[in-house]
Amino acid sequence: QPEIGWYWWKTVFAPDSAEYAYFKASGAKYLAVRLFDVDTSAQYHMPIPKGILKQKKTWPKEVNWVPVVYITRAALVNPGNLDTLAKRVANLVDVVAAQQPFTEIQWDHDWTATTRQNYFSLLHLLKQQSNLRDKQFVATVRLHQLQQVQPSMLPPVDKGLLMVYNMGHLTRAGSSNSIFDEAVWKTYLPHLSKYPLPLDWALPVFAWAVQFRQDRFVAILNGVREADLNASRLVDALPDGRFRCRSAGEINGFSVQAGDVLRLEASDTKTLKKIVLNLRANRKDIHPKLYYFDWQKNHFPYFSPNDIQQISQAQ
Repeated sequence: QPEIGWYWWKTVFAPDSAEYAYFKASGAKYLAVRLFDVDTSAQYHMPIPKGILKQKKTWPKEVNWVPVVYITRAALVNPGNLDTLAKRVANLVDVVAAQQPFTEIQWDHDWTATTRQNYFSLLHLLKQQSNLRDKQFVATVRLHQLQQVQPSMLPPVDKGLLMVYNMGHLTRAGSSNSIFDEAVWKTYLPHLSKYPLPLDWALPVFAWAVQFRQDRFVAILNGVREADLNASRLVDALPDGRFRCRSAGEINGFSVQAGDVLRLEASDTKTLKKIVLNLRANRKDIHPKLYYFDWQKNHFPYFSPNDIQQISQAQ
């Protein structure tokens, strides 16, 4: 059975007692925590850290803690001296993660032909840093990267973490669900068994509404679900999970205008079970970790701890 883990992606680590209880009840053994982003600075023309984690609560006991560093594409287009960048990233990991020992670290970057060489070189240099030399390196893998099986196209890490979400065309008005598109997922299934790196998995439990104005993408309304729109007096229901705003106002703190169309996107237990079955049928990894994105109480009403265990154990 996969070992269950959760992502914490907020900039402040301060889960309450209900979140701690949920984490334990779900059977989770791993907690992947975003430490900071590496982004670019227009002012200084160099990569800089953003959104550095602030720890206000202690880490859950008896949990394997996995730090995560998110690296934007912009940061690696013109990163400057990569050796200097590697030293600065490693030093900041040391500072932010000083209170918690760890054995593996995740690097989250959606590399393309533009950034691949710089990213892979940066990973080589990070592995040489004294505080990271003995750590297991894990790199996130998007679906479009599954087809890149040549040695030169594989990140220089110990294993990958396959992100089974955000696979559709989010900004296209005609799309149905960009978080999980079954038709897109099926096109990648034949590549799963051929990918050379060992793989952990990550599944979505989040939801949002995608806002369009005259068929043009406007924004993502994070956390907005069907119950929020049904309770709003600003919208009328349309077919296929869409809602039209009849007047201007705010929904969950997000501004909308009359005529805007909101497309609801989410996952559910049935869908996630099917994904796990697909992964089991096409991968033979021993004891993979199965992470859920992400650990926060807004998602609890839609996925009980029992749901999470049933998804993880689907066979």
